[in-house]
Amino acid sequence: MSFQNPILILCKNQDKQFIMKKFGVLLFAIVIVSMSSCKYQNNNVIEQKDVNAGNEYVYGVHPDSAARQLKNKYTADPKQEARANAIREKLGYKI
Repeated sequence: MSFQNPILILCKNQDKQFIMKKFGVLLFAIVIVSMSSCKYQNNNVIEQKDVNAGNEYVYGVHPDSAARQLKNKYTADPKQEARANAIREKLGYKI
């Protein structure tokens, strides 16, 4: 008994060359995708100085604390609420 390709055994009714071409294209696509994902997002970064480094107002007292600017509470403006609802209706969102 000789060894046969399992892909060809599963698809006996189709042309063997056609199946092997599909398998080759699929294998090529898998190799390309795996090679391109190795360095994903490494080129899309920029090193720049953080102008707010150490600013307690922006980052808080320590890394696990909330920023001081989050403690600000603003009163709701009825005109802005009505405007936001009009925009939601125009876009088709349910209120």
